Amino acid sequence: MLAIGIVAVVCRGAAAQTSRGSAAESEPDLLAIDVQRGVAIAVGTHGAAWTMRVGDNRWVRHPTPTRTELLSVSVVSPRDAWAVGIGGAFLHFDGRDWQSVAGTAARSFRAVRMKNRNAGLAVGDNRVRHYRRPHWGRFSAMVAIPRFTALARVGRHRSERFVAVGAGGAAVAFSGVGTSLTADAEMTGTTADLSAVDGCRHRKSQAIAVGSVALLREWNGAWRAVSPPPEPLTDVVAQCRRGRIARAFAVGASGLHVFDAASGQWTTRPVAGEPLALAWADRRRLLVVGRRGFWQLVDAAAAAPAAGAKAAAPVAPPQPVPR
Repeated sequence: MLAIGIVAVVCRGAAAQTSRGSAAESEPDLLAIDVQRGVAIAVGTHGAAWTMRVGDNRWVRHPTPTRTELLSVSVVSPRDAWAVGIGGAFLHFDGRDWQSVAGTAARSFRAVRMKNRNAGLAVGDNRVRHYRRPHWGRFSAMVAIPRFTALARVGRHRSERFVAVGAGGAAVAFSGVGTSLTADAEMTGTTADLSAVDGCRHRKSQAIAVGSVALLREWNGAWRAVSPPPEPLTDVVAQCRRGRIARAFAVGASGLHVFDAASGQWTTRPVAGEPLALAWADRRRLLVVGRRGFWQLVDAAAAAPAAGAKAAAPVAPPQPVPR
């Protein structure tokens, strides 16, 4: 049961519904968000971790055993989630409490992605850890393991890969997560740092990676550059049709940026806050989080550009929450 310290939310407008606990500088920045089975978990600075049942729009803060930055979270179910962060922070959530996992490396982990309750992968500063329930084990690959910053599940069944990206345009595709893990380095054609990646869940699927550049990955591991984003991006999620990316929604300091695959162009939608991360809340809405506890639910159809549109229309502004 998700209980302690619930914050009430006032929601107005169909395009956006938003809460901020406080505008104080001490409010934690929310650096990562994941949603599964109607439950969202956001993590960030000072070891902050929050849960919300999508639809209730009420956040619950859960204490964690760390004060370091948590950089990534992956939710399996309301009672099973993992978070990783700076200085080797490695935590598990059982629906009520966060606990540290013993035996983690001292180096920082920057991304974690679970396949299910029995299998997952975590990557970071020249480190990879492979989860086969009930243990996380170290992984030594025949390829160079760079400073990874992001990780995504791409494809399905035999074509499934966990694609990790990072510093200097590095990309590695991992297969066999949960069984016999292998790794293959891929050529992205860029030396720019990549900060986020997401992909489709079809037998033959594309993926998109972003930073100061934007790249599309085909199902066979070939990468190509697309139109660069209007500013450096910190996170991205894909909207797919039969394994191909139709649109990608990304966040940067100035707002929400939408990439339309048909036109190859980006459109910007301002938001009333500084977003840092986002995830699909459900089939039609995005959950955006960011600095000083900022969060916002955005209707994806309202944020996406209409056919032939040139000017960017702002997303409806968020409403403050009574404290």
